[in-house]
Amino acid sequence: MEKNLKEEYQATIGNLKPAEARNLIHYLAGYAMGINKEEMVMKMVIKHVHENRERKWSI
Repeated sequence: MEKNLKEEYQATIGNLKPAEARNLIHYLAGYAMGINKEEMVMKMVIKHVHENRERKWSI
């Protein structure tokens, strides 16, 4: 992966406000619906949230 892209991605994700994060999740789930992977994305989101809540969101 291109280093600049990865850095920009991490900076962007790291600075999301809660409403922006929710919007992004809905956007990505909508994209997944288009490629018939909606259930997979839902499971990934649920798993990620639960794992990070247990770790107190220390990413």
